[in-house]
Amino acid sequence: MFRRYRSRSRGFTLVELLVSCVILSLGLIALSQLYLAGMYTYKKARFMSVATQRAQQELERVHDLKYNGLAYGTLIDATRFPPDEYTALFFRRGVRFTVDELPQGYGTIVIAKYNGYTHLLKVTISVKWGGMEQTRSDVVISTLIAN
Repeated sequence: MFRRYRSRSRGFTLVELLVSCVILSLGLIALSQLYLAGMYTYKKARFMSVATQRAQQELERVHDLKYNGLAYGTLIDATRFPPDEYTALFFRRGVRFTVDELPQGYGTIVIAKYNGYTHLLKVTISVKWGGMEQTRSDVVISTLIAN
């Protein structure tokens, strides 16, 4: 009266399971690489943002001095650039400062005459940072200040 109905499918073979595991593993490896690349990009963008903000802050400080407050070849005004935070560069052409928000972060402010013009000074502010090779970089901002 009751017939037993047998299914012809017996499940997956061992080879099919191994192939599916290899394909799944390759997909997960690709996703992890994509995640790491995104993480490095995020960190570098965040460091760039911090460095740009600090460079702009220093640029505003220099602009507040006007032309007469800047002196080519001498240390910048000690009241606005205190010696405990800023270190004189070689031959006193500018100052160096640390950027605590960045790994191994530091910046420089260099003042130079612009292409021999006596009434123009070129101010270059650079902020650099270290860390892993994928995230280390620098930001450089330059401006001219006229008399």
